Amino acid sequence: MAHFYFDVNDGRKRSVDDYGVTYKTKDEAKQAAMRELSLIIRDDLPDGERANYVVTVRDETSTPIYVVMAAVMGESLLEST
Repeated sequence: MAHFYFDVNDGRKRSVDDYGVTYKTKDEAKQAAMRELSLIIRDDLPDGERANYVVTVRDETSTPIYVVMAAVMGESLLEST
């Protein structure tokens, strides 16, 4: 078992995880980061047409071991009248 921390940056603010979560493997922590990113995108719509989201996983020594990123972009396909 190892302890992992999940820091989030949504382009507007950065939050550093001070508590962390325990997982059996690094792969479990990586999967959790992917799930977390999908929840952030679902629940936190961007202010405007574009947003970038980053979740960084740190190990128990605070060393970054994994990063998952997503960019959200919307663009109107119709001319405004």
